[in-house]
Parts: sequence; structure tokens; C-alpha cells
Amino acid sequence: MTNPNLLARSLLRCIVLVLTLGAPLVPATAGPAAADPLFASATTAYATNSNVVYGQRFKIVGQVFLLLGDSPAPLPNQRVTLEQRLTSSAVWSVVAAATTTETTLPNGEKHIMYTFNRVANKTASFRVRYAGSSDSEAIGGSVSDDGAAVPVPVRVRRQMPIRLLQPRPSRIYMSGAARPLYARQRVVVLRKTCSTCAWRGYARPLTDAYGRYRVRLYAPRRGSFYYVARTPASRGFVLSTSQQARIRAG
Repeated sequence: MTNPNLLARSLLRCIVLVLTLGAPLVPATAGPAAADPLFASATTAYATNSNVVYGQRFKIVGQVFLLLGDSPAPLPNQRVTLEQRLTSSAVWSVVAAATTTETTLPNGEKHIMYTFNRVANKTASFRVRYAGSSDSEAIGGSVSDDGAAVPVPVRVRRQMPIRLLQPRPSRIYMSGAARPLYARQRVVVLRKTCSTCAWRGYARPLTDAYGRYRVRLYAPRRGSFYYVARTPASRGFVLSTSQQARIRAG
């Protein structure tokens, strides 16, 4: 004979999984007057920008739901913790805590949600853990059912500023840097000889002790040449590319 409690818990887990795979914000509504301790709750999480540049700000946001019938209700005043795992580590570390509150979005909509404001440092995965409350039992949004939402990856690129220098009419240089500090490493400079041509290797300058480099460029006899600088994925950063520099025929 099927255990009714086991069946109910399995059904709740299915609901959580559906909620977490697609997690639109649920508008704030009046919460339940009293929560039965047997009700389950779960959290979702996503990043406002998952492909950022070193030093850029981004947010991890989400909601805590009370799984109440067919209408999951977002819960206010629920404490959640943010955990981070760097690509070079297998360990999750707690980096912040927040509480769900009613928040007005730029479009005027109000949602009960939590917000973590972060600054991009290195490529990492983030997850939000909710331990439940006296009113409800937490069921994780992940398959491990450990009270944590599905991890959110955030890819961080290096800053790759460049500028063109022309000390004399016949000499053009690309001056650039890779940040954070990328000392005494090779930067790959690519060139294409038309807007629709393929990129090809042009030079591999070595950065100095401050991550700076300079390489001489040449102008075409007609048309335009295009140049970019790249650093490979390394030390917690993904493949990073500068803006495109264009040199027209003189």
C-alpha cells in the first residue's frame, strides 16, 4: 500500500523542480494567514547578468515560495544565504546573507524577493540556500534536495582597454593592458583585412610588470584593417577580448 506522506512529498518535489527550471518573479500578494508546518517551501535564484567584466556590478535575485496548492506564494521576511564556488575549488563558501522583502522594480511592479549586490571578481558559481522557517520545511530546488537553489554560473572576463597612438604619420601603435594584473604574459593580437574576413594571428606581445603592452600596427593601402587583443581563459577568467580597433587607408 502506498504511503500517503511519501506520495505528498514526492509531489511537492516535482512542483519545486518545475518552479526552479523556469523562475519568473511572482508578483507580491497577500500571504497565507497561517502556514501549516507540513507545507513545503523552496527558493529560486538567477543572475541579472551572467557574463560580466572584472569590476562590473551584478545581482543575484530570487524568491522564497510557500508551496500552497496550485498557487505558490512568495514569502516575506525569510532569511537566505548566498554561497560561492570558484572554478578552481570544489568548496562552497558563504559570502552574504539577505532577507526577502517587497521590492519595487524599475517597471513599477512589486515583488517579494531577495537581492544580493555583487562585484565581479572571478568566474564562479553561486547558489542561494534557504533553511526553512517555523512555518514550513525547505525543499531544495536542486536534485540533491539540500535546501539550495540550482547553482547560477557567472562568467567574468578581464578588462582589456586599448587605444591607438600615432606619434608620427608613418607609425601607429596599439597600446593596451589586461586587468586585473596580467604581468609578463602573452597577449594575442588578431587582425582581419576586411569587415567580413576571418581573424588571423598578428602578434603576441609580452606584457610588462603592470600588465601593459604595445604593438606596432600597419595601415592598408586601401580599405580597412581591424585589430583586437585577447587573453586566454586562465586564473579564474574566461576568454577576454578587447574592443575592435579600425585603421583606414591613409
